[in-house]
Amino acid sequence: MGVASAGDVTPPRPDGKVRPDGPFKSFDPNAPIVRLFATVPDVVKMDLAQAQAVLRKAGFENQPIAVGAAGGQRIVERSDPPAGSRHPLTQRVVVRLYHRAQTQEPAAQRMPSLIGMTCSEAQRALASLRRHLDACEAGAVTGNTPPGRIHTQQPRAGSMLSTDSIVRVLTEPDHVVVPGVTGLAVNDAVARLDQAGLRADTGGAATRWHVVQAQEPAAGRRVPAQSTVRLQSIARYVVPDLTGMSCARAQALVKNAGLGPLQCRVQAYTGTGEAHPRPGVIYSQSPAPRSVLLAVQPVQAIEQPTVIRVPDVVGQPEAAARNLLEQVKLRAQLAGPRASAGRYVAAQAPAAGATLMPGGEVNLTLALSVPPLAGLDCEAARTHGFDNLACEPKFAGAAQPINRVFEQSPAPGTRLAAAQPLRVAIAQPVSVPNVVGQGLAQAQAALNKAQLKGQPDAGDGDRDVVAQRPAAGAQVAPGTAIHLNTQRFERVPAVSGLMLPEARARLKQANFAANADLNDRAEARRVDRQSPAAGERLALGKAVALFTHVEVEVPDVVKQRLPDATALINRHGLRVQPDREDNAAEREVRAQQPAAGAKVAEQSAVALTTMRLVAVPDLAGASCKAANERANSAGVRLQACQVQSLSPLVLGEPVIKSQSLAANARVDEGTALTAQAEAPWWSVPVQFATLLSFGLWLGRRFWPRPVPISPRPPTPPPATPAPPAAVLAWRVAPDAAPQCSLRMEQDDGGAAPGSGPQVKWRVISGEPVTCLRSSERLEGDEHG
Repeated sequence: MGVASAGDVTPPRPDGKVRPDGPFKSFDPNAPIVRLFATVPDVVKMDLAQAQAVLRKAGFENQPIAVGAAGGQRIVERSDPPAGSRHPLTQRVVVRLYHRAQTQEPAAQRMPSLIGMTCSEAQRALASLRRHLDACEAGAVTGNTPPGRIHTQQPRAGSMLSTDSIVRVLTEPDHVVVPGVTGLAVNDAVARLDQAGLRADTGGAATRWHVVQAQEPAAGRRVPAQSTVRLQSIARYVVPDLTGMSCARAQALVKNAGLGPLQCRVQAYTGTGEAHPRPGVIYSQSPAPRSVLLAVQPVQAIEQPTVIRVPDVVGQPEAAARNLLEQVKLRAQLAGPRASAGRYVAAQAPAAGATLMPGGEVNLTLALSVPPLAGLDCEAARTHGFDNLACEPKFAGAAQPINRVFEQSPAPGTRLAAAQPLRVAIAQPVSVPNVVGQGLAQAQAALNKAQLKGQPDAGDGDRDVVAQRPAAGAQVAPGTAIHLNTQRFERVPAVSGLMLPEARARLKQANFAANADLNDRAEARRVDRQSPAAGERLALGKAVALFTHVEVEVPDVVKQRLPDATALINRHGLRVQPDREDNAAEREVRAQQPAAGAKVAEQSAVALTTMRLVAVPDLAGASCKAANERANSAGVRLQACQVQSLSPLVLGEPVIKSQSLAANARVDEGTALTAQAEAPWWSVPVQFATLLSFGLWLGRRFWPRPVPISPRPPTPPPATPAPPAAVLAWRVAPDAAPQCSLRMEQDDGGAAPGSGPQVKWRVISGEPVTCLRSSERLEGDEHG
């Protein structure tokens, strides 16, 4: 029966995922699967026989229905029910296959590569070739493809396909069973887990002498592929059996067992047994063979002595000869000059090639000879030279290795009867100074002073050292070439005040980069400041930071109303700074700063000088005082209220008949205007009657009268002169208009003595007329 599809009751896998659908997926055989439905497979474009086999395998019956002429290979054109339809397992379903004869022979087909595909993808790839995937099963873990992907196919990719070819594939398992590795060596456990498609976590213990004690997850658990298995191990070292081996062979065996070192000594066997150990082999060891140790420790062994062939040590230094004899278990018996590190073997007995038992003696006759010490350091020279060795530092050429001997006295090979002091000169090093960051000339001078040679990569222009090799502090021979990596510097050109494109072009021409703070509206940006500043040194190719502002043109807002001017200035990206903001709708711009057309930074303030426009009030019919109040409340100034009258004195309240500015005309606030007023009609008759009465009174007072004749009185004595008339000062209270003035003159003659102050006045031509209302005496006395 077919494999369950969506809607089937399929328990989840251990990793929580639902098993994939499809007739060729591989499942865990231990997990129960309950299938309630079957899905009609896709057999369109398949050979009829192959399609029938696929349907039978899926649990469906089939009914072939021929379409068209008979004969030839029959290919399925369509199926009913169609592919993908689901049917209950309890229902008998017959799939009708409509087939047609193939008109031409199919072309030879080659097997495509299915490696790396899922089973569904492989099925679709084969369907295009009218082929079907016969089996898709989970194979062994290879690690070559991701879980669930094909890693093996049959037939192989590229092989020819026949009509009876069976296509089978194996996929990388997505879940594996954890193998048991307890009791195995750690290396073997890691290999087995890797073979099972798992990773091993040994906790750092990965030697072959560690044995796995426990594992997590436990053996038999199903886990996702490439999961990590943690291993707990313990070291177990098994002591090998060294009996009957030579010490050299036993040393390798102990090392291979993870133990060591092997402490092997030669000692004659003193046992009482009949069997004696063979010469040159181990006959006793500790710890005992096959002992299990939990920690590394040395192994001790005793070797039976054997016959030793005496080596040739003639001509060798004393120390080297003694070491060689000790290595072959022989003892040196020395004879010759007083002990000195410069002694060498002049003769030996027994001669080279003779045989001795282990521990035998070889007589060495020593002589003094100056050894060659060139190329050695002082410590090594002391081991090869005399006891009294003086190492003196001395500057040598660049070819001499530093801290090594390049001169000695006496010369090498000199034979000496007795020891004497030996002097050697070692190549004294110089310390490389730090010249990074200095100018090239300064660095060259510092290196020359240190007896070194600077070798720059280039020497043109103004350059600084950015790196050196060898590094500062290194000890080198005098005359050594110090490689200098340099950077050329130039003076930064001045670009402040330029527009951003021009500044960039100038910096590029000077081989510098430009790093502007902002790049939008570049054509309108002007450079305010640059870093580094103009004239400073900067490495070629480095960037100069540019701090810019957007420059806009100040619009002309003179004679515009303040709201319109404000909107226009704001549209140009500027701020408005009016002198006054009250009655803004009635204010008109009279001046601006900066002037129109000036180039300024964006968001700069434009100061506006404004004037408020007011309507001229209608003053006709009002008195001068009322007209002045009305003008002030309207925002204009009544400069003069001129009264037209035939008499210098006006009685009553003058009334305005005309004004210099037309009513309702719009003028600047504070504009001055004048008004023409007329005296009341009764003012002149009243003045005339007053003057006539005053004239009659004067006539009666000063008209000549008849004087009666009487005797001449006696001549009176001279009278005391009358005091001069008093000088009086007056304050005149003018009419409401402050422009009126009064000109008064004092009569300085023609007054009768004792008649008091005389005052006369007149109206001066061209001066405003003052309507005198009252006067008040301020000061004055009889004595003037």
